[in-house]
Amino acid sequence: IYGIFTEELPPYSFPLQVKLDALTPEGERFNVVTMMHPGGKITIPYILPLGTELILYIYDKEVIRKTVQ
Repeated sequence: IYGIFTEELPPYSFPLQVKLDALTPEGERFNVVTMMHPGGKITIPYILPLGTELILYIYDKEVIRKTVQ
């Protein structure tokens, strides 16, 4: 499935480390992207299997989880 992970993050005083991981239905886990982000709108394109969970972390704390549909 082609898609774009889109979220609105709160604004930060300075860029924070943001990481998007994928967890496939088969249990494989891998990093899609890691970057510094100042907050606000974040968009990350992806190509992933149907049913994959996308997990967004800010400094290793899970903040958002979505399933590819």
